[in-house]
Amino acid sequence: MIKGILFDMDGVVADTEYLHYKSYIEALKPYGVFIEEQDYYDFWTTKGGRFTEYIKIHNLEAKGIEYEKIIKVKRELFKKFVNTEMVIDQKRITAIKLLAQNFPLALVTGSSTNQAKQILKLTNLTNCFKFIIGGEMHSKHKPDPECFLMASKKLNILPTNLVVIEDAQKGIIAAANGGMKSIAIPTKATKNDDFSLATKIVSHLSEITPEFLNKL
Repeated sequence: MIKGILFDMDGVVADTEYLHYKSYIEALKPYGVFIEEQDYYDFWTTKGGRFTEYIKIHNLEAKGIEYEKIIKVKRELFKKFVNTEMVIDQKRITAIKLLAQNFPLALVTGSSTNQAKQILKLTNLTNCFKFIIGGEMHSKHKPDPECFLMASKKLNILPTNLVVIEDAQKGIIAAANGGMKSIAIPTKATKNDDFSLATKIVSHLSEITPEFLNKL
């Protein structure tokens, strides 16, 4: 029986994954470094890679790239792009508000808590979520289930009574690793991901209603 819902943010609550990509591109441009869009989605979105790993793999230190310096610039760019370019899906917002009336919701994301708060404020969804588990709050990242298990403990709901809503392979694997059910919503960036571990796959968040969840 589903008693609570854990939401991913980028790609589920809002279409912001491309804005992360664009922010990295702009931040790295002065160093002559370019990341192909599909490479970004494969490494970051699908597999859950981190920028610290990317720097080592591609020996970007040799180009004078320092993690903290780039991340600071990238976060400022992302904040700007969210304010000016984020497309708000009203149908998605309506669906989240309906679910919040029937279940406790938590936002569990690899992005920072501040980034999540900005997006929830712009989409008028702040009051729908009990709390946010941001990327800076956990040392392990999806597909490790640490962040979902933290949310389970904070909600005081057993993992088996939670459902995770994700758009990427790494999140679906993390849910399975944590003993939770999951619903995948593939996006343009993740349509080729392996969602075989998902409990259900839907094409839009609006398909996930209280009635739908009660049948899981």
